[in-house]
Amino acid sequence: MKPKKIKNFLVAFALLLINITAFAQFTPFSPSGGCSNGNVYSVCMKDANNGYFITDSCIDKTANGGTSFTNVGNGANTPSDFSWGNADTAYFANGNNIIYTYDAGNSWSNMQHGQGGLANDIHAFSGSHFIFVTSDGTILETTDAGANYNNINSGTTSSLNSLHFVTSSIGFACGDDGIIIKTTDGGQTWGKLTAGNKGVLKYIWFADNNTGFACGDTGILIKTTDGGANWAAINSGITTQLNCIKNAGNSMSTYYACGDGGTILKSTDGGNSWTKLTLTGVSDILEKLYFVDSTIGFCVGLNYTLLKIDPCPSAKYKIDQSTVCKGTQITVSNLSSGSSNTYSWRVNGTEFATTTNAQYTFAATGSYALTLYAKSTIKSCDDSSTQTINVLDVPTKPTISGLTTLCQSGGTITLTSSTAAGYQWTNGAGADIMGDTNMNFVVSVAGTYRVKAVSANTCFTLSDSFTVTTVASKPTPNFSAGVTGANISITNSTTSGDWYGWYIADVGTTNNYKLISNMASPASYTTTQGAGTYTLKLVCVNACGADSTTKTATILSGIDGAQLQFFVEVYPNPANNILNIKTQLAEKTVMTICDVTGKSVASKIINPNTQETMNIENLEKGIYIISFQSGNKRMVQKLVKE
Repeated sequence: MKPKKIKNFLVAFALLLINITAFAQFTPFSPSGGCSNGNVYSVCMKDANNGYFITDSCIDKTANGGTSFTNVGNGANTPSDFSWGNADTAYFANGNNIIYTYDAGNSWSNMQHGQGGLANDIHAFSGSHFIFVTSDGTILETTDAGANYNNINSGTTSSLNSLHFVTSSIGFACGDDGIIIKTTDGGQTWGKLTAGNKGVLKYIWFADNNTGFACGDTGILIKTTDGGANWAAINSGITTQLNCIKNAGNSMSTYYACGDGGTILKSTDGGNSWTKLTLTGVSDILEKLYFVDSTIGFCVGLNYTLLKIDPCPSAKYKIDQSTVCKGTQITVSNLSSGSSNTYSWRVNGTEFATTTNAQYTFAATGSYALTLYAKSTIKSCDDSSTQTINVLDVPTKPTISGLTTLCQSGGTITLTSSTAAGYQWTNGAGADIMGDTNMNFVVSVAGTYRVKAVSANTCFTLSDSFTVTTVASKPTPNFSAGVTGANISITNSTTSGDWYGWYIADVGTTNNYKLISNMASPASYTTTQGAGTYTLKLVCVNACGADSTTKTATILSGIDGAQLQFFVEVYPNPANNILNIKTQLAEKTVMTICDVTGKSVASKIINPNTQETMNIENLEKGIYIISFQSGNKRMVQKLVKE
């Protein structure tokens, strides 16, 4: 490409960029809630999300950049600016009243100033110190939140329409008849400036101590670069009234002005030249502008006109790692730009959250597409960002076996993990115990322990807690054994046992013991060698040692209670004091009552073919076992003493 053509191309490209920037659009938005109608006179944003909009019927609050409104106070009919004295206190000029909040904008109230002229604009120096300008040129100051006012000489009787302080000392006001006045002592004294204009000035704004603008009727637009000493007329290109002018955030090059007929002007060269923006469907008077920063701004006006300039979202998020283990919950941090966005978080296309930030747990292995969709609430634009998350498998949950006690006199025990590819022993809270990465773990201190089963991909699963306590001595085994038919019931009363072994010998001997259970309380055992006396042995172990004890149980031969029950009847059951026993047997029957430990507590000889009674008044309330022995016939049943 020839040099001249390159030059022409670059010039055309630059002009295209300027044109795109110059015609960036404010877009109407319609919040849910709030007043939903009326004339909107002012707007003030504390940040991109939180701010206030005042109409002639209410004050609306937003916490989401204008997506929704909440009514927090009565309205106004003056296009004043909001002015915050501190984080909790703000004021708004409204004719005969001053509107204020003392609770950070959650509620707003009115107070009458009673000083003659109508309050048009206001500036707060602190929570109780503010100054305002009026329609008769009066400037009023209070240092006690409106209890008393000082009348300050403004040097004019023309209506003062706008007030702006650049610092706590330097301030400006403008009004009818081209009036511009300035203070350098915090509003105590004011001097007139020569602006060379006799029109109605509606608004004054300074970007810094030197650079300022004033605008008004018939498209008046004037600028100063020396703190108001000299003013130059700027061609606005319109003849309709301009009501507000501001720079975009802290920008010294980009300015906006708004006014009657839905007019918005924009300058990108420090306010020296201006372009009128084309706004579709906007024709009402626009009263106020407010910019959060150089890219986010608001404009409001009559007939519930709400406009916002906001960049299209750029979806972006951060995740700490892209490879995770199954069952891991990840937290994703939203880094998207744009203030008026809605969000949709999706995994493989399925939405799981609509919050700004999100959490998600991957329940299965595989490769997943984690996508954030960001959509503007005021523009037809959106964006998305996708990252791939790889989810690795985890080992089977491990178990721990071993003694659960340590002897107070010293020593160690060994805990053993179920089989895994790798191991890491931890304390009860899951914190690694450095160096303990074997299947076996030697314990010398009582406490709670866990083990991680670690796979080759470094994913792990943590076991349940395993608690080790201390004991002072070896256990003293003790148990009782009862007989019901061919079943031997076992009740363990041993304390401080850590491991139990239940054994039974061959019938009629103390030889050939075989293990029948390792449970602490196996409940019962069914014999298989027929009638006779069986010896049971209990072996108890803890970290201090082991001990054992034996008991015998006799299984009777002959017919059992299944047959005998047709010949013996006991009632009532449950019983209080007296038992009735009725027998149809041809021989005497021995009746024995035992407690649940097997101890005999009462007995009686029952004569053949008779009905007798037995006094059980002295028995404690509880459960007992009644046995009937008649020759080789035996029956056992439960008795409840009430």
